Amino acid sequence: MKRFNTTIDTDVHDNAGCDRCRNSEVRHTDADGLCTKVRSVVDGLPVRCVGGWANDKIYYLLQYFQIFAKGMAKKWGKLRYVEICSGPGRCCTRNCKEQDGTALSIVKNEHFDLLSDALFIDYSTNVIDILAKRIESIGKTAHAHAIVGDYNDQTSIIRALEQFSPESLTLCFIDPTDCSVPFETVRSIFQATRGRCDMLISFFDGLDFHRNAVNATLNKSFARLQAKYARFLGTPDFFTRKEIVEAAQTNRYSDLSMLFRQHYSDKLNALGLQYQSWKSVKNFYHLLYASSSSRGLDFWDKATKYDPVGQQEFDFGV
Repeated sequence: MKRFNTTIDTDVHDNAGCDRCRNSEVRHTDADGLCTKVRSVVDGLPVRCVGGWANDKIYYLLQYFQIFAKGMAKKWGKLRYVEICSGPGRCCTRNCKEQDGTALSIVKNEHFDLLSDALFIDYSTNVIDILAKRIESIGKTAHAHAIVGDYNDQTSIIRALEQFSPESLTLCFIDPTDCSVPFETVRSIFQATRGRCDMLISFFDGLDFHRNAVNATLNKSFARLQAKYARFLGTPDFFTRKEIVEAAQTNRYSDLSMLFRQHYSDKLNALGLQYQSWKSVKNFYHLLYASSSSRGLDFWDKATKYDPVGQQEFDFGV
């Protein structure tokens, strides 16, 4: 049986120029979240400023990716990885540690070559150009594609899916910074892959929804925020439901977050993604895994058996 080493190498370096951004008032970032003060100490290209939980997310993603790639390559023949909101490839945490982001971590992984294609999609042309340069520098342009696409425009995402390895089994990682990806985009991706798609979604219920839930429900001045969450859920009437209004009126924030997650889970289940798991990331948000296959869920459970602090070798049984 194949054993995987759960330690990960994200090419971490100290970035002495980092200003240890603590809050939005002092962050040196542009509209794309790129640091305007420092560049990468590795390649001189821009880096994205991220929270200290980034390494946990990368850790869990890579554990699942390698068991997905190794476990499914012989059975399916063609595998595809899709990342929405890919970023520029390298990031810097607010403790001045620079490292590979999710996209570059996938491309550098030893199992990457088992894929037919990997699509890294971001709305920003600048971000995609930076990522493309990094992919080119490590010689992976044959199968790693940096593509401009807006998750608010499902057609731009679907065009990319139809262009590269459309008959593949797909692992799709959706990684925004808040609860803003419309549920219709998730539905469109799943339908475009004919249901042959496992989903991993950064679900920012803690950093985004939890702190805004009461106002989004009761305060008319938060109408735009309410509309964003409604698009995210794909349910226009979520905030008028009796149980939501009652929880907001009594300031039951935890109940509101639980109902928010449950409703999203029910929507995925209705699509056919009934095998689900929620992995908490430092109590800030969740990684939501969803699959139409019980085997996929078994893979995820095994891949996340150990947290990043307890890294060790373990048997995936494939």
